[in-house]
Amino acid sequence: MRKVLLCLILLSFVCKVSFSQEESNRNGNKSFFASIGVGVSMPNGSFGSVSGTDNSHGAANNGFCIYGSYGYTSNNLLGLKVAISINSYSADQLIDTTFMNIGLPPDVHLITDVGRWTNINMLVGPTLNYGIGRSQISMSLLGGLTVANRPSVGHNFFTNNNLIWIYYISSGKGMSFCVRPEINYIYSINKRFGLLFNISYSYSNPTLEYKAEYPLLSSGWKYKDLETRQKITAIDIGLSLLIKMK
Repeated sequence: MRKVLLCLILLSFVCKVSFSQEESNRNGNKSFFASIGVGVSMPNGSFGSVSGTDNSHGAANNGFCIYGSYGYTSNNLLGLKVAISINSYSADQLIDTTFMNIGLPPDVHLITDVGRWTNINMLVGPTLNYGIGRSQISMSLLGGLTVANRPSVGHNFFTNNNLIWIYYISSGKGMSFCVRPEINYIYSINKRFGLLFNISYSYSNPTLEYKAEYPLLSSGWKYKDLETRQKITAIDIGLSLLIKMK
């Protein structure tokens, strides 16, 4: 409940700042914009590592991101930006796929299904802009919340095409503060539209809670609560369509 309230407070603050600025400066020198785009997201550090003996190694592969923003610049120099991004990554062998590395009887076949990392970032922060002609360089320092979802892992054991046992790791969920510095290059196509080339680095460190589930022959399903602290770091490179609203 506390995490939900934090999200609501952040979103309320973002909306209040954005719309009050737009209303009070409708006839001023502020230029409003919105953008939407896609890009590639490259995990690094322990988030992209498959080595190690604990569950803080994310084993995330290169993925993709969907990115949107809304904000303004004042006299083409200072500004404020609100952004949201969704990052998704496939995963290799997490520490929870240890059954893949043990010797099994020759008549037992294991199929392992690993889900995807999905992280949602809600951010706000100042921008510093400098432009010449059709080109503009923009630097931002954004902060906010990351809602992270760790991949689920399903182990299915078969004998003669018959399922004999299941060991399932549920998707882990957690939330933490996120910081993301950005550098943007903006090229104005005309007075209404532009292209935005973006490179950014994001950092968050949520605690992810999840469960291990497996059946016991004598007493039904067994559930075990697990958690891990996961540093999530990634470099995003993307291209967005910029829409000028003034």
